[in-house]
Amino acid sequence: MVVDHVTDDFKNRQMGLLANSFEGKQEYLSRLRPFLNKFKNLRYEIRKVISDDCNVVVEYTLRATPEGNDICVNGVMLFVVHDSLISERSDYWDGLTYLRQVSLY
Repeated sequence: MVVDHVTDDFKNRQMGLLANSFEGKQEYLSRLRPFLNKFKNLRYEIRKVISDDCNVVVEYTLRATPEGNDICVNGVMLFVVHDSLISERSDYWDGLTYLRQVSLY
């Protein structure tokens, strides 16, 4: 499971319009199942990966079906990795496109 690849003090920063950040591996675990339940058929299509020492940048397209709406949202994640575990993730994604695709804007 993805939560096995983060540090105990993992920092998750959601950046932008619908930001919802938190800290801690246990908090991540408690939020993961509801997220996966909401975003049915979730998949990330990786477009580009750039790494430098302990920093990794991933450009992606997220596709999913939340609440019956097919969505396609572009974003970029910045990871900090220590001892093969992710200690920080900052996720920059297009919240306005998401709102439009689920008919909330």
